[in-house]
Amino acid sequence: MTTATTTGPTGRETLLAGAVSWLAARLRWFDPEQWARHLQPRGFAPSALLELLIICRNLNSVYGHPRPPDPEDGSRGSGVRTTGAAGPAVELIGRALDLAEEVVGRPGFGAALYRGDAAFPHHVWLIALLAEGGRPVEPWPAVAQRVIDAGCAEPIRPGRPTAARLEARYVFDLAGLRHGLPAMDELAGRTALGPGADPLHLTDADLYVITHMLFYLTDFGRRPFSADEAEGRRVRGLVEVLLGRQLAVGDLDLAAELLACAGLTGADDRLSGCAWNRLTAARRPDGSVPSPLFRQAALDRLSGEKAEAYAFGTCYHTTLAMVLAATLTDGADA
Repeated sequence: MTTATTTGPTGRETLLAGAVSWLAARLRWFDPEQWARHLQPRGFAPSALLELLIICRNLNSVYGHPRPPDPEDGSRGSGVRTTGAAGPAVELIGRALDLAEEVVGRPGFGAALYRGDAAFPHHVWLIALLAEGGRPVEPWPAVAQRVIDAGCAEPIRPGRPTAARLEARYVFDLAGLRHGLPAMDELAGRTALGPGADPLHLTDADLYVITHMLFYLTDFGRRPFSADEAEGRRVRGLVEVLLGRQLAVGDLDLAAELLACAGLTGADDRLSGCAWNRLTAARRPDGSVPSPLFRQAALDRLSGEKAEAYAFGTCYHTTLAMVLAATLTDGADA
């Protein structure tokens, strides 16, 4: 019987450094105005930029403010302790914050925030991450608070999906805003992450809900996943089954998100090692990791900016998810 070889810390550092360099070289595609030229519109125009800032926040906790594990609060420390991606990561963080500051300063941002629609939490999230990065965000936090106080923020209205309410709760807490939403644990129990989840009958949409709920409950690894022994074992088993399932079907986008969750829930290291092997094997020469939508034949038929747009649109999210996993899994430690 043979044992599968797992990608070691040095290999993961190489993966991370390549991905960070790829993201930095394509930063202009995170600008919603550039995105709109060739890619499908999204409900929150700067969605890709918000996703980048979320990952940059984790990179910053690794490279910008390293910290040791704290036995008092159960935190795992900084995560990655390698240096190959440090310089490019710090540069990417600064440039991403510059772009976000520019986007928030554009005339349409405030008008969209005032609408209080389904994208309202994402506007608030972008503001919160900018503020955390030390960038000016006035007057938008006060505006957001007034929208919430007036009951005009759609996610807090009755009848909204539970997952959307939990996301809003996480974001409002992150931004330091007052609200009347239930506790996150209470909300999480009513989503696909709750008891009774059957991993064989969950849809891909359910899986994204599960990964995101775990990200919010742990603040993307800044606090431990809090559950009693039985619940912790159930969630860990759920993540392991779902990660194995996505590796089997070859969906590396969901697999990368579930690999990040494996680090949050203490899933089996051997399974995580298999996931890292698959990501390593799938990595393109430019450092990106393709999503299930990527087709080399389709890219070969394109040229110029259209080719750039296609490669970015079909690779950026899986690449971001892989970077997130590298900041959260023990396997990324040196």
